[in-house]
Amino acid sequence: MKTLLFLLIIVSTLGCGDHRSMATDAASFKERAVSRTDGDLQVTMAALGPAEAKAVFGVDLADHHIQPVWIEIDNNNSTPHWYLPIRTDPNYFSPAEAAYMTRQWFSPERNKARDARFAQMTLPHFIGPHSRQSGFVYTGMDPGLKYIDVTLLGLDGLKHFRSVANVPGIKADYQDVPFGTLYAPEQIIDGDETRLRKELEGLPCCTQSSDGKRNGDPLNLVLIGEMNDILTALVGGGWAVTEELSLHSAWQTVTSFLLRREYRHCPVSSLYLFGRRQDAAFQKPRRNVNERNHLRIWMTPLRLHGTPVWIGQISRDIGVKFTLKSPFLTTHVVDPDVDNDRYYLIQTAVMAEAISQFGYVKGVGAATLDDGRTTLGDDPYFTDGLRAVLRCSESPVPLSAIQFYDWEFPPEIEPYRDMLEGVIPTTGSKPKPLAQ
Repeated sequence: MKTLLFLLIIVSTLGCGDHRSMATDAASFKERAVSRTDGDLQVTMAALGPAEAKAVFGVDLADHHIQPVWIEIDNNNSTPHWYLPIRTDPNYFSPAEAAYMTRQWFSPERNKARDARFAQMTLPHFIGPHSRQSGFVYTGMDPGLKYIDVTLLGLDGLKHFRSVANVPGIKADYQDVPFGTLYAPEQIIDGDETRLRKELEGLPCCTQSSDGKRNGDPLNLVLIGEMNDILTALVGGGWAVTEELSLHSAWQTVTSFLLRREYRHCPVSSLYLFGRRQDAAFQKPRRNVNERNHLRIWMTPLRLHGTPVWIGQISRDIGVKFTLKSPFLTTHVVDPDVDNDRYYLIQTAVMAEAISQFGYVKGVGAATLDDGRTTLGDDPYFTDGLRAVLRCSESPVPLSAIQFYDWEFPPEIEPYRDMLEGVIPTTGSKPKPLAQ
């Protein structure tokens, strides 16, 4: 740690000009800024949309896939801290690089002034004792929602501050859902873990068609948390929000399909539960729009000690096929191993350090490919029938601190229950550490 601090001190003194915070008090993005506090440290952060970035910097940074993130750090401590921009974006742009990418030909004086301006507006790496610093870090583009991780290194180790920031530019499907009025007060079912387990096992097995007459994908995941906690877990794990269906998004989908390009916010088809389409959808695009992981979630009337409970399904698109059930005459082919997709989600949430508790409950019931269960698109699937239950956390939770509910165990783990005693509890519903 002492060696690392020494190196940071050396690096902080190299190439530093007159770092001054930009006067951004009237900037619109500050109205969306979110603050996080840990002891004597407070971090405030916001991500700029394309129009805001152009207004602030005078150039179209979005054309170069650059997104400025504004950060203000209040260090009310008697010791210094160092900001680590690599945790905000491992591929962040230097101020000189961002300025160079927007340079103008045959305008050396203007380009020189731009270089100085970008440097001036950059957040310093060194935050002295009892001081406040603010400025920008230049990251890759993330429309819709931006996961921001601000990590500070002090004499006592690392401090993490994170948030999911709204970014103007696209309209996500969940933004118009009236979550506060989906259920009347008398419909809410609140309770402890024991009550929650029972209620979760009684929820419908599957998504449904719009008329409610046919079952579709198995409901194989449960998320516990406020919407911001859900967004932190998913967006922090690399999932992208889904754009609501419009002429623009439909055209983007068609062109991405024809040109086999990635479309990170591609709308997904509607599945139904509780008489309504999904409340929110997320996806992890891969090589192109035909290959992606995606999930849909619905808020349930259930609460765990007042915290909302969501149920959903996750699946993986692995190709496309011809169908008469779609107006586009094509639909995605779904990976039949839905348990593998469920495990994929668990991994992303754990790696994002966004899960405080974890377990399984009974769900759709076990099925093999010979059982004839299919999605609404007639794709067969097989499953152990369990639902993964993930309690989301706004604050980072390392793997060693995750707790495990002693409910159900996947078949491959069940024979080793006794061997895992002391790590995973064998009785009761009280969670214990998953790893020591």
